Amino acid sequence: MVFVMSPAANALTLRVGVPDFRPDIYLQSDGRPGGVLGDVLSEIAAAENWTLDARDCYWDDCLAQLKAGAIDLLPNVQYTPQRAKIFGFPSVPVLLRSSRLYALDTMGLDTLEQLDGKRIAVLAGSAQLDTLQSMLAQMQVAATLVSVEDLGSAFDLVSRHEADAAIADSVFGALAAPRHHLKATPIEFPSDEVFYATRADIQPAVLTAIDRHLDAWKADPNSVYYKVLDRWGQTIPEHRHPWDLHWVVLVLLVILLLAVVGYGLYHKRRKPVPSTVVRLDTKDDRNLARDLADAVKNERLTLYIQPQFAADGQAVGAELLARWQHPVHGPISPAEFIPIAEARGVLEALTRQFLRNACQTILSLQALDRLHPVSLNISPKTLLDPGFAQEVRDILLDTGAPADYLIFEITEEIAIQNMTLAVQHMNELAAYGIRFSIDDFGTGYANLENLTKLPIHELKIDRSLISGIPENGKNLIVVDMILAMADRLGLQAVAEGVETHSQLDYLLLRGCFAIQGYLLARPMPIDDWLAQVKNNTSWYSA
Repeated sequence: MVFVMSPAANALTLRVGVPDFRPDIYLQSDGRPGGVLGDVLSEIAAAENWTLDARDCYWDDCLAQLKAGAIDLLPNVQYTPQRAKIFGFPSVPVLLRSSRLYALDTMGLDTLEQLDGKRIAVLAGSAQLDTLQSMLAQMQVAATLVSVEDLGSAFDLVSRHEADAAIADSVFGALAAPRHHLKATPIEFPSDEVFYATRADIQPAVLTAIDRHLDAWKADPNSVYYKVLDRWGQTIPEHRHPWDLHWVVLVLLVILLLAVVGYGLYHKRRKPVPSTVVRLDTKDDRNLARDLADAVKNERLTLYIQPQFAADGQAVGAELLARWQHPVHGPISPAEFIPIAEARGVLEALTRQFLRNACQTILSLQALDRLHPVSLNISPKTLLDPGFAQEVRDILLDTGAPADYLIFEITEEIAIQNMTLAVQHMNELAAYGIRFSIDDFGTGYANLENLTKLPIHELKIDRSLISGIPENGKNLIVVDMILAMADRLGLQAVAEGVETHSQLDYLLLRGCFAIQGYLLARPMPIDDWLAQVKNNTSWYSA
């Protein structure tokens, strides 16, 4: 029996793994789960008439027990495609957490390149371990990763000079670093959604109940969810920049602070919702890599286009989106095939194909006398490639497309991979006329002060921030900040993921330059969009 039913209707006992990750989750002296995640879970359990049987365990052991079915639920689990194959995930995350590198002040660690030859303490079995390994391998940085059972041990190793740095989530780090005489470095890692993960074969009603309560509570600023966050948020020290720094840095740090205290700001890029996208096992992954290489070689991947509209209803831009229709598995998400393309070594060829398609789209619009910019996503690995700028120049010369109508969308992650090289390559491309947009802006991927050094033309407000406005007052505050900041810096702001008329009305009222989302237009084949442009139907009724 996996869980124990009680005589009361819908009552059950859930065995909950409780690692010591204060202030998010820990085992209280009375045997109940405490911390932000423990308190929220207890509120859900009370509403559902569940009994929580808390089990103390180290993180890596907690994961092993969940996989084996020895426990039913584990808080504080970050979603990955691999974990989704063995665990159950609700659709709604509990929190958003970013991670940072902590070290003694004397280490002077500012970039990932400086980790070469260093010893980095990292939590065994964590998503941070996977992320760091991937980033170091990509940059060919030879660091030694030291696995630890808990975050406190990681900080202990650094303070005893048995490791040079430790990676931890920013909330834990803000509390623990001063006790170990460590400092937060500028090296920050991508923010991740935190879920209550369950055994893969958990009763579906458990996941449904978690989603139902979190959805309702997050929509109500007076709910118990925000009361828990406020209670624990008071113990999290604020980190203020000196007042003589650029005001933009202060605004962005306020955004991060809002996210850290759980103001419901979460992005949905990796949200595990049901879809037609196939998640494949290890053997199929190898077959998929082979099929992808063949599809790239024979140019069987396609681009769709999603237009962006101004307040007057006219199209002022469009984003090109990669699509792959696998002959057996059906549509495969870019989130699945782009990493495989990188690992397989075909990303360069794929980018060249898409760049030529983007240039041809611009020329087609020019021929219709309805020219507007076209955006294309460029991965950090591609942008940092020494030969990429020359390849772009060659394609522009070969096609004759005007470079000033081409926008490269990059993520904030570029600023933590190689800041010096990123600025150099972006300036070189900008000299050709190409402009840059920060995609998914507001999710806190990087040392945000560095972003002010990049030649940015546009900010794309992340869809998770757009979700819920104008009803969600906390999202509203952050969106207003971004729009005001873009206006002061002379940047264009594009809102993506707009799905309701109330979102549209609010954004236009606040002066958002362009709107992108299903409300106005879904992604479509490029030829379909060109036909609308030709027939003068490439607009919406504002």
